[in-house]
Amino acid sequence: MSNAPLDGIKVLDLSQGIAGPYCGTLLTRYGADVIKIEPPAGDWSRDVGNGAGGQSARSAVDNVGKRGMILDLKQTTAVDLLLETSEQCDVVLESSRPGVADRLGIGYADLKARNPRIVYLSISGFGETGPYAGRPCTDTVGQAFSGLMSNNHGMDGIPHKIDIPIVDIFTGLYAFQSVSMALMACQQTGEGRFCDVSLMGSIAEVQSAKMIDYHLEGGPPKTLNAPAGAFMTSNGYMALTTINDAHFETVCRAIGADHLLDNPNYKLAADRVDNSDHLRADLEDVLITDTRETWVAKLQEAGALADQVNDLGDWMVNAHVTEIAAVALAEQPGLGMIPRPAPAAGTIANAAPAPTAGQDTDEILRDFGLDTARIASLRSAGAVH
Repeated sequence: MSNAPLDGIKVLDLSQGIAGPYCGTLLTRYGADVIKIEPPAGDWSRDVGNGAGGQSARSAVDNVGKRGMILDLKQTTAVDLLLETSEQCDVVLESSRPGVADRLGIGYADLKARNPRIVYLSISGFGETGPYAGRPCTDTVGQAFSGLMSNNHGMDGIPHKIDIPIVDIFTGLYAFQSVSMALMACQQTGEGRFCDVSLMGSIAEVQSAKMIDYHLEGGPPKTLNAPAGAFMTSNGYMALTTINDAHFETVCRAIGADHLLDNPNYKLAADRVDNSDHLRADLEDVLITDTRETWVAKLQEAGALADQVNDLGDWMVNAHVTEIAAVALAEQPGLGMIPRPAPAAGTIANAAPAPTAGQDTDEILRDFGLDTARIASLRSAGAVH
């Protein structure tokens, strides 16, 4: 018998994209049986970026461990089937715009009427209510709207998008937390609940301290510390950061830039922040004379906070990463052997490859108690594929 904490929990994952599906695959890590329900055209994330065999890198990440079924919810027969099967489930995940699920007849009220214990997660861009509730929202829109992009400006002064779907990923994490706590509450009360998680609210939570800084300073907050960031050497970038005066002294002495310690513009942390552009130039005048490997070795030996700026290829072959098996190759039908990082929180209870769209439809329906004749009838009607 499995000792995974969510063993026996059955989840219908109607969500598409990244945030909802990522929440679903996190649930599989702790033992939940997550059924990925897709429309006939499939989850749109299957067509994002590089891919083959009905999978993309994104869908392979966000659906690992799930079983797959295709259900055409534009048909009344398919809606009736979803309502029927939800009676045997614990959790439903959906990510349509507010009001769409209700119009289809598969909203929280519809499912709760049949199963009072159901935990129903609805992921949206701006939340279920308010003037922006119906607006479309993607990760890029979320980064821009929330102020995150303005905080991520480079040396060119231009606001930059973080080139991973950070808003979606954090939303998936908060959704996983919300569903997990709702399941715990259900064990105590016997009642399910509606979980409203938005991209806007999730990325706002991540920026809580920045909001306070903005409020206290009456405008965009200054950089917290300097020097900090990426610095050019003779053969590429390295990163270093300083938290206090002692760290700055350690950096200067390690790279032979003791003269900077006598510069009144760099004496205190606040001075270094106010003069960060000049400080960067003075440091790079020294760092450009040797390689990043040399500087990182000297700085780390001195106890400074520094490392090379790696790309993903550098990281995956790094001696520490390989020694602790932080990433390993795994088979994913359609994509072949692909790298997968070790789970950051807990052991994966079900590491089965991500399913192709609808690959387990018959098996899932039999598990819900449908006989061969009824499955054939549903297929003939086009309700399931």
